[in-house]
Amino acid sequence: MTDAPQQPESAPASSPESEVRFSDFGRAGPAAIVFVDPQCPVSARYLGELNDFAAEAHRGGVDFYAVVSNPRRGWTDARKLRDDFGLTMPVLLDPSGDLAARLQPVTLAEVFLITQQDRMHYRGRIDDRFAGIGQLRRVIRSHDLLDALKTVHDPAAP
Repeated sequence: MTDAPQQPESAPASSPESEVRFSDFGRAGPAAIVFVDPQCPVSARYLGELNDFAAEAHRGGVDFYAVVSNPRRGWTDARKLRDDFGLTMPVLLDPSGDLAARLQPVTLAEVFLITQQDRMHYRGRIDDRFAGIGQLRRVIRSHDLLDALKTVHDPAAP
């Protein structure tokens, strides 16, 4: 593993006119992107499990990325995040908010699952572990991300 978090070989241009197309990343398969920040309690609850979600995604042929999108975070923070939580997926740094501006997450730990054809297959929570702000459920009943990963290659799926 390198010292710096991995980045796509050719990231999209950082200009307001450019589109978010995952084919711009030099890859052809579907991708799951989760926005994270260890300072957010919701995001922090999932960081220890991201490798499990990434492994499940990879089994289904889906690339998995964690994105730190905060102008106050730098490579040192992203590297620390990766090392502290033992993250095995690429950790992308988005300090300008370019990727966040295009995908428009409304909360941290929000996941975007984009198909090979650059179509949004799923956008939302990882699961229903939070019943409300600061309220954890005793039992997780809905595994939204895992369910979406199972259908990402189905052209008839919503």
